[in-house]
Amino acid sequence: MNILYWISAVSDKVFRFLTTLFFVVMFLVYFGQVVLRYFFRTGLPWAEELVRYLMISMTYIGATILTKEGSQICMTLIEDVFPKTKRLLHFIQYIFTTIFYLIVTWLAILAMRVAQTQKSPAMGLPMSVIYSVIPLSAIFMIIHLMVKIHEIIKGGEK
Repeated sequence: MNILYWISAVSDKVFRFLTTLFFVVMFLVYFGQVVLRYFFRTGLPWAEELVRYLMISMTYIGATILTKEGSQICMTLIEDVFPKTKRLLHFIQYIFTTIFYLIVTWLAILAMRVAQTQKSPAMGLPMSVIYSVIPLSAIFMIIHLMVKIHEIIKGGEK
Protein backbone atom coordinates (compact mmCIF):
# COMPACT_ATOMS: atom_id res chain seq x y z
CA MET A 1 0.00 0.00 0.00
CA ASN A 2 2.97 2.31 0.52
CA ILE A 3 3.53 2.35 -3.23
CA LEU A 4 0.03 3.78 -3.74
CA TYR A 5 0.73 6.53 -1.21
CA TRP A 6 3.97 7.32 -3.05
CA ILE A 7 2.31 7.29 -6.49
CA SER A 8 -0.48 9.50 -5.15
CA ALA A 9 1.96 12.04 -3.70
CA VAL A 10 4.31 12.14 -6.70
CA SER A 11 1.54 12.27 -9.28
CA ASP A 12 -0.07 15.15 -7.40
CA LYS A 13 3.15 17.18 -7.64
CA VAL A 14 3.63 16.29 -11.31
CA PHE A 15 0.03 17.18 -12.18
CA ARG A 16 0.23 20.51 -10.35
CA PHE A 17 3.33 21.32 -12.40
CA LEU A 18 1.65 20.20 -15.64
CA THR A 19 -1.44 22.35 -15.07
CA THR A 20 0.79 25.37 -14.50
CA LEU A 21 2.90 24.55 -17.55
CA PHE A 22 -0.18 24.02 -19.73
CA PHE A 23 -1.64 27.33 -18.58
CA VAL A 24 1.58 29.20 -19.38
CA VAL A 25 1.82 27.54 -22.82
CA MET A 26 -1.84 28.39 -23.50
CA PHE A 27 -1.23 32.02 -22.56
CA LEU A 28 1.91 32.31 -24.69
CA VAL A 29 0.35 30.64 -27.73
CA TYR A 30 -2.80 32.76 -27.57
CA PHE A 31 -0.79 35.93 -26.97
CA GLY A 32 1.41 35.05 -29.95
CA GLN A 33 -1.69 34.37 -32.02
CA VAL A 34 -3.15 37.80 -31.16
CA VAL A 35 0.12 39.58 -31.97
CA LEU A 36 0.46 37.74 -35.28
CA ARG A 37 -3.14 38.41 -36.31
CA TYR A 38 -3.36 42.09 -35.40
CA PHE A 39 0.13 43.25 -36.29
CA PHE A 40 1.22 40.91 -39.09
CA ARG A 41 -2.17 39.84 -40.53
CA THR A 42 -1.23 36.18 -40.25
CA GLY A 43 -1.64 33.46 -37.64
CA LEU A 44 -0.67 30.02 -36.53
CA PRO A 45 -3.08 27.48 -37.99
CA TRP A 46 -2.59 25.06 -35.08
CA ALA A 47 -2.81 27.55 -32.18
CA GLU A 48 -6.50 27.29 -31.38
CA GLU A 49 -6.43 23.52 -31.60
CA LEU A 50 -3.42 23.28 -29.26
CA VAL A 51 -5.03 25.61 -26.73
CA ARG A 52 -8.27 23.61 -26.87
CA TYR A 53 -6.47 20.32 -26.21
CA LEU A 54 -4.38 21.84 -23.42
CA MET A 55 -7.54 23.20 -21.78
CA ILE A 56 -9.20 19.79 -21.95
CA SER A 57 -6.07 18.18 -20.49
CA MET A 58 -5.94 20.78 -17.72
CA THR A 59 -9.54 19.98 -16.83
CA TYR A 60 -8.93 16.26 -16.45
CA ILE A 61 -5.60 16.71 -14.69
CA GLY A 62 -7.21 19.29 -12.40
CA ALA A 63 -9.87 16.73 -11.53
CA THR A 64 -7.13 14.40 -10.24
CA ILE A 65 -5.80 17.20 -8.03
CA LEU A 66 -9.30 17.85 -6.68
CA THR A 67 -9.77 14.14 -6.01
CA LYS A 68 -6.51 14.03 -4.04
CA GLU A 69 -7.59 17.07 -1.99
CA GLY A 70 -11.15 15.79 -1.54
CA SER A 71 -12.39 19.05 -3.07
CA GLN A 72 -14.76 17.63 -5.67
CA ILE A 73 -18.39 18.62 -5.44
CA CYS A 74 -20.48 16.67 -2.95
CA MET A 75 -23.68 16.92 -0.93
CA THR A 76 -23.12 16.94 2.82
CA LEU A 77 -26.67 17.18 4.13
CA ILE A 78 -26.73 13.73 5.75
CA GLU A 79 -23.28 14.02 7.32
CA ASP A 80 -24.13 17.53 8.57
CA VAL A 81 -27.28 16.24 10.27
CA PHE A 82 -25.66 12.96 11.46
CA PRO A 83 -21.94 13.71 11.95
CA LYS A 84 -21.20 10.20 13.27
CA THR A 85 -21.97 8.75 9.83
CA LYS A 86 -19.25 10.80 8.12
CA ARG A 87 -16.67 7.99 7.84
CA LEU A 88 -19.23 5.47 6.58
CA LEU A 89 -20.66 7.94 4.06
CA HIS A 90 -17.17 8.84 2.79
CA PHE A 91 -16.32 5.15 2.47
CA ILE A 92 -19.47 4.52 0.42
CA GLN A 93 -18.84 7.64 -1.66
CA TYR A 94 -15.24 6.58 -2.42
CA ILE A 95 -16.33 3.05 -3.39
CA PHE A 96 -18.99 4.30 -5.81
CA THR A 97 -16.68 6.97 -7.21
CA THR A 98 -13.98 4.35 -7.78
CA ILE A 99 -16.47 2.16 -9.65
CA PHE A 100 -17.48 5.17 -11.74
CA TYR A 101 -13.85 5.94 -12.66
CA LEU A 102 -13.26 2.29 -13.55
CA ILE A 103 -16.14 2.52 -16.01
CA VAL A 104 -14.82 5.85 -17.34
CA THR A 105 -11.38 4.28 -17.84
CA TRP A 106 -12.83 1.32 -19.72
CA LEU A 107 -15.03 3.49 -21.96
CA ALA A 108 -12.20 5.94 -22.65
CA ILE A 109 -9.93 3.10 -23.72
CA LEU A 110 -12.65 1.93 -26.11
CA ALA A 111 -12.91 5.48 -27.48
CA MET A 112 -9.15 5.59 -27.94
CA ARG A 113 -9.30 2.40 -30.01
CA VAL A 114 -11.96 3.91 -32.26
CA ALA A 115 -9.94 7.13 -32.65
CA GLN A 116 -6.62 5.44 -33.48
CA THR A 117 -6.90 6.17 -37.18
CA GLN A 118 -8.24 9.72 -36.81
CA LYS A 119 -5.93 12.73 -36.84
CA SER A 120 -6.52 16.19 -35.44
CA PRO A 121 -7.24 18.65 -38.26
CA ALA A 122 -4.53 21.28 -37.74
CA MET A 123 -1.72 19.51 -35.88
CA GLY A 124 -2.12 16.04 -37.35
CA LEU A 125 -1.86 14.32 -33.96
CA PRO A 126 -3.57 10.95 -33.55
CA MET A 127 -6.81 11.57 -31.67
CA SER A 128 -6.06 8.56 -29.47
CA VAL A 129 -3.17 10.60 -28.01
CA ILE A 130 -5.56 13.46 -27.26
CA TYR A 131 -8.09 11.07 -25.71
CA SER A 132 -5.43 9.35 -23.58
CA VAL A 133 -5.72 12.04 -20.91
CA ILE A 134 -9.13 10.67 -19.94
CA PRO A 135 -8.16 7.12 -18.89
CA LEU A 136 -4.83 8.29 -17.45
CA SER A 137 -6.49 10.87 -15.22
CA ALA A 138 -9.18 8.38 -14.22
CA ILE A 139 -6.52 5.84 -13.23
CA PHE A 140 -4.80 8.40 -11.01
CA MET A 141 -8.15 9.38 -9.49
CA ILE A 142 -8.68 5.71 -8.66
CA ILE A 143 -5.26 5.61 -6.98
CA HIS A 144 -6.11 8.71 -4.90
CA LEU A 145 -9.44 7.15 -3.92
CA MET A 146 -7.78 3.85 -2.97
CA VAL A 147 -5.49 5.79 -0.62
CA LYS A 148 -8.53 7.49 0.91
CA ILE A 149 -10.33 4.15 1.30
CA HIS A 150 -7.24 2.67 2.96
CA GLU A 151 -7.09 5.62 5.38
CA ILE A 152 -10.73 5.09 6.37
CA ILE A 153 -10.16 1.36 6.89
CA LYS A 154 -7.07 2.10 9.03
CA GLY A 155 -9.24 4.24 11.25
CA GLY A 156 -8.38 7.76 10.30
CA GLU A 157 -9.14 10.01 7.39
CA LYS A 158 -6.89 12.87 6.40
